[in-house]
Amino acid sequence: MYTVYRYTGLGSGRIKYIIIIIFIAIIISTALIYSSVKTIDKSYESNNEDDLRLLASYARIAWRYFQPGVGVNPDTGLHYAKLTWHGFTDWDLASYILAVLDAGDIGLINITGEWGVKYRLEKILDFLVNRELNPDGIPYWGYNADTGKPTNYKRLTTPSDAGRLLIALYRIKERFPEYSDIIDYIVYVKTGFDKIASDSSLNWGSGFYLYYIAQGFKLFGFDNYDPVRKGLNEINKLMNGDFVNIYGVDIPVTYVTSEPIVHGILDLNLSGDFRTLADRVYKVQELRYKDKGRYTAFSEGVYSTYYIYEWIVQGSPSKLWTITMATKEGLKKINIPPVIFTKIGISFLAIYHTEYARKLAMYVASNTVTDYGFCEGIDEEGMVVSAVNDKTNSMIINAARYAGVKIGFRRGYNLTIRVLDWDGEDPIEGAHVYVDGLDGYTDSRGLVTFQNVSGEVKINITYLGVPLLTDFPYKVVNNSLVTFKLDLYDVNLCVYGFEDGYIVNASILLSYRDGFRYVGYTDEYGMMRIENIPVGSYELYIYDSNQSIILGNSTIDVNIDEETIYLYLNNSFGSLEIKPIIIIYP
Repeated sequence: MYTVYRYTGLGSGRIKYIIIIIFIAIIISTALIYSSVKTIDKSYESNNEDDLRLLASYARIAWRYFQPGVGVNPDTGLHYAKLTWHGFTDWDLASYILAVLDAGDIGLINITGEWGVKYRLEKILDFLVNRELNPDGIPYWGYNADTGKPTNYKRLTTPSDAGRLLIALYRIKERFPEYSDIIDYIVYVKTGFDKIASDSSLNWGSGFYLYYIAQGFKLFGFDNYDPVRKGLNEINKLMNGDFVNIYGVDIPVTYVTSEPIVHGILDLNLSGDFRTLADRVYKVQELRYKDKGRYTAFSEGVYSTYYIYEWIVQGSPSKLWTITMATKEGLKKINIPPVIFTKIGISFLAIYHTEYARKLAMYVASNTVTDYGFCEGIDEEGMVVSAVNDKTNSMIINAARYAGVKIGFRRGYNLTIRVLDWDGEDPIEGAHVYVDGLDGYTDSRGLVTFQNVSGEVKINITYLGVPLLTDFPYKVVNNSLVTFKLDLYDVNLCVYGFEDGYIVNASILLSYRDGFRYVGYTDEYGMMRIENIPVGSYELYIYDSNQSIILGNSTIDVNIDEETIYLYLNNSFGSLEIKPIIIIYP
């Protein structure tokens, strides 16, 4: 059940009665607010240190996305909104800027040096100074991170995207005043932000979204334009508008989801009435969990092939807990299990430090970790929403900074890890190296360097998804180079049969559990060579050259370097023997 009501003003009367009535009303309204919000339980705050350790580990994982060659083009320095789309909007660019600033503040990366904070920011600012705009100076909707060119010349940016980019640019000015002149040039000279701010015909949105983006225009003095002024009044409008009571909590009748509310807190630390409503929006999601036993973190993001919005209130008191997808015709309601968004679950922990927030964050994080950061989330039926993007991972880093996380590697040394094969002859490129949560990949020389590391650390190395080194202890007291010779061997496979002839151009698939996969073809002598394969047992399948018929399968063990394994195919399909015989090449 829910009820709808509107706050009304006081009537007139004698002045002394007005004063008394106002005084009583303040007391009563304050009590109502606290009773309706059911004050957020802070009893769990004694465990804040545990929360900070969790948030630090989450930030390290999230930063994986923004590594050069993963979610950032190593040549242009521009980032990808998604791993599967090498483009970005101005909203996305703001996400990357805020991630970089906060990664520097909490100690994930250096301020200076290659791929440090300033290096990355200068790449972005150079792009903004030189990027192609429409004839009126309005940015296009999206840009290609690999080329810097617009992705679509028919579509322009939106007030939402522009407003958030302004927030991010202002944060740069606050943190690094030395960039103020170039940012002022971008905002006031290069780009037509004033034209956007003054155009009421654009889609400015409403409610929390509008209030949030209006802050960006205000920060640069564009609050003299009507659309921006209207946006800045949205919270006052909500506080004096209709409310719907959900689980005893009064929620404004507008479009309510967590995304813009969390951004308002993490990016701008908005307080007052905004924070009052934000706390209610958090609390009602906690109460839904207590009622239904389902973790709740409503937001927006990629789901399958489309983009969804989860609404606690969808603009009407009769539309509660709904899900819509974005279409060309507008928002369309869909029936799917609600998604528990990773970014919101972890952000709730950073903001509120409640027992529910901690359980929520740990649940969603444990189900959404990938090698490239966190993915979008997990739905209420347990299906992981596997898209990996900038907005999820940026918000998690923002949340860690907001909570006060300090990684602690600010004053340290360079730790270089070198990964070689078993006898030290071949450097291993692409080995995934972890140093206490920091991670990176070895280059063509087998090297990867971690900056500002000190003290006791543990080193883990995987290659092709196979763990090769686990929790190796090492104490960093100076700039160090540590070399590991790992169990990586070269193996030769020889396929023959069918009257003892060589099987030419047979397709061979090697599989290690759910990780390593290798596919290749036999040569004119029935041979296939695989170099630097991790030691272990592998499932082996032999197909015909079209990979349509399984000719045989077996299990092989790799534990000796330069071993040749002979695979004999019997005349009937599906029969495979491993024979220790010697084949003499003609």
